[in-house]
Amino acid sequence: AKAPPRRATGASSTMLPQTTAAEALPTTAPVPKTSVNIRALIRDIIRPGPVTKARPPMEAVLRMAMAFGIATTGVAITSAATIWGGMAVLGVNNVHEFSYRMRSMLAHKMPVITSRIHNLHTYSDEDDIPDSVSQWNWEAARQRLQDIYDKEGFLAWSEAALEEMEIEARLERFMRKTGRRAPDCIV
Repeated sequence: AKAPPRRATGASSTMLPQTTAAEALPTTAPVPKTSVNIRALIRDIIRPGPVTKARPPMEAVLRMAMAFGIATTGVAITSAATIWGGMAVLGVNNVHEFSYRMRSMLAHKMPVITSRIHNLHTYSDEDDIPDSVSQWNWEAARQRLQDIYDKEGFLAWSEAALEEMEIEARLERFMRKTGRRAPDCIV
């Protein structure tokens, strides 16, 4: 077996080499050879610049495609889980059962809205317009709505606004049915 090397003796052997902090740290950080500026790459794809620029390496393009694929898969899985969870909670198996379930829930939870929706399409005999409807106009309706809001509040105002819209719709239907032009009072 070999003996270890001998130690140097003297003043220089007891001191460590003299280096400053600036000499010990590298002046620039090493840049990996595979780094790609994604913003510049996308900018070049969207708005190609001069031909002098090099095309991105195939690895970068494959990584971008993989990222889009992973994101798309994540969205698809989340959507499927949400739909499946909704089906399980509501106890439905197809779209027809879902529509029936939603209609019945709406009818039980919000009967006023349901009655308004169903009454919207059942018209009474509207061959003749009453004078109250023929004299209807927006300026008078706005004033009536403002008075109701000031006196009775929001709920009464919302009911009155719905009635005003129904009167206007009735007048519109009559005008379409008879082919008449809107009276001058409707502005």
